[in-house]
Amino acid sequence: MGHEPLPFLSEDIARAKKRRETIRIFVLATVMCVVLSFSSPHPSQAIPRMMLLDAVPYGLMILFVRRVVPNVHFKSFGRAVFFRSITYTTVFFAAMELAALSNTNATEINHMFAKHPTVLLTALLVGFFWVLVITGIRGVLKKLGSGEIWNWIRGYYYSPKQEERIFMFLDMRNSTELAEKLGDLKFSQLVRDFFDDLTSPIVETKATVSHYIGDEAVLTWWPNDGLKEGRCLQCFFRMQAIIDRRRPYYVAEYGIVPNFKAGGHIGNVVATEVGQVKSEIVFHGDVLNTTARVQAACSENGVDFLITEALAARLPETSWLELQPIGEVALKGKSEPVTLLSASVRSK
Repeated sequence: MGHEPLPFLSEDIARAKKRRETIRIFVLATVMCVVLSFSSPHPSQAIPRMMLLDAVPYGLMILFVRRVVPNVHFKSFGRAVFFRSITYTTVFFAAMELAALSNTNATEINHMFAKHPTVLLTALLVGFFWVLVITGIRGVLKKLGSGEIWNWIRGYYYSPKQEERIFMFLDMRNSTELAEKLGDLKFSQLVRDFFDDLTSPIVETKATVSHYIGDEAVLTWWPNDGLKEGRCLQCFFRMQAIIDRRRPYYVAEYGIVPNFKAGGHIGNVVATEVGQVKSEIVFHGDVLNTTARVQAACSENGVDFLITEALAARLPETSWLELQPIGEVALKGKSEPVTLLSASVRSK
């Protein structure tokens, strides 16, 4: 049987979202033109002129920054930061030059820069420096996790804190066989591509990567974020959809399409900062052990995604989700059996 398109994966919804973003961008560009018009000696004349001539270029510049620049990837983090800083600085000064040309005679601008050439150079260098600093900081926060960085800076987890968290343990299937087939270097490249492709679902569902262990990832959510609209389960199905879309690439590059399984659970853990060298915020508690065992039980029960009854009981009702009871399962290291459910997309 087929599956209904998931509401959060519908191409129509995605296109509508892009259209709304494009409209907002051009509205913002128009508002910018109106605001900049007041710097002209004759605002009443400048407003219609800038709205007609400058709004579209401004909108295209913002679209370029929003959609094109983030999708340009470099092997080097430093090169990526430098490229984005150069691009953002160029776009910003191009926008300012466009505004100046709309408000002032171009000959006067050229005369000013010819008379004071160091003014433009200084402005460009200072602007580039601050854009480089801000872009670098944003890049580091993205790499390391902005929430955890700020918690580390303010020492929030210096003393252990008890928290309720949702966890997902995600693991690539048949990794040992794949490593033997592909070789260490090629397999490492596969793992890198695999987790790169899973970035969007992680960000979109407001998950945090606790850590990576080889070909396994541990994700966590605050309950308010993960339970809303079933995001902690959406994440898994979004991942499946992305890997399926990337099937041609994986077949061409590796001769296989990676398959994966996951386990989900919710409960109280203790979070704390450990280590004087390469400090890390870690979680302790039975919840993590249980989640790891739930993930391992996927292979034994022939399913891709298992969750505990504790997590299932907290999920909101959704039209796209089907939970199939597996029953009480004796998990390794647990004295009492745990009730598990298989999570899947509801069939038509």
